[in-house]
Amino acid sequence: MGLFLGTIGLFTALFLLFLRFLPCINIAEVKWAKEESDAHYDDKKGHPDEGTVVESAYQHELEKGTAEV
Repeated sequence: MGLFLGTIGLFTALFLLFLRFLPCINIAEVKWAKEESDAHYDDKKGHPDEGTVVESAYQHELEKGTAEV
């Protein structure tokens, strides 16, 4: 019984440490990194663009500094 309680205690302690030091992740960065966030994601499946420059959604806003934060 003591081994079982010790295992639960160790798991709880390590889980709380994980939560304490878990890095904050900005949801806008997650959306920007996803392929589905591109405005033309659905178009790319049916119409492959050969020879064109592909620019991720929001990338032009980040480079020009017009993105709303």
